[in-house]
Amino acid sequence: MKNIIVFFILLLNTCFFIQAQDLSSPQGFKLEKPSDYAKYHDYIIEAAQWLENTPLNEEVEKRRAIQNFVQKWTAGSPSVRVNKQAFIDIFTEKNPNLFPVFLAAWASYQIQHPEEKNLDKLHAIGLTAMNKVYQMGGAKEEKFFNKLAQIIADGDLETWVGYQLEQ
Repeated sequence: MKNIIVFFILLLNTCFFIQAQDLSSPQGFKLEKPSDYAKYHDYIIEAAQWLENTPLNEEVEKRRAIQNFVQKWTAGSPSVRVNKQAFIDIFTEKNPNLFPVFLAAWASYQIQHPEEKNLDKLHAIGLTAMNKVYQMGGAKEEKFFNKLAQIIADGDLETWVGYQLEQ
């Protein structure tokens, strides 16, 4: 019985991984009126998963297309408002491709939890996703990620974000 449960857990994880890796590049999208944005909620969630699970130096053209879409979508979405604060820039200065990871993670979380307005939590979601991608490799060395990784490991990320937002 235990082997069957383990098998199903592995099967579910494999299916999730394959789904996240099979995301297609956005083509022919139309973002002109508020209702256009809602059509892409599922895509944004999948894009966030794909961006978070794919190293920066893999599938570069596909990443660029997905990142461009995420940036356009978050810039105009009536249901998701990313209120990025300046302290995030220290993490993306050398690696601007990490910023769309931040945007996608924030947007995905807010789509799935529309009641969430806590900026500490939303920034923490984005930072955690950026850190995960950074740790996979393919990014330029950035000393601030060492500190961020330790803050996350200590379970103090939301508190640290709150302090940063007060500055």
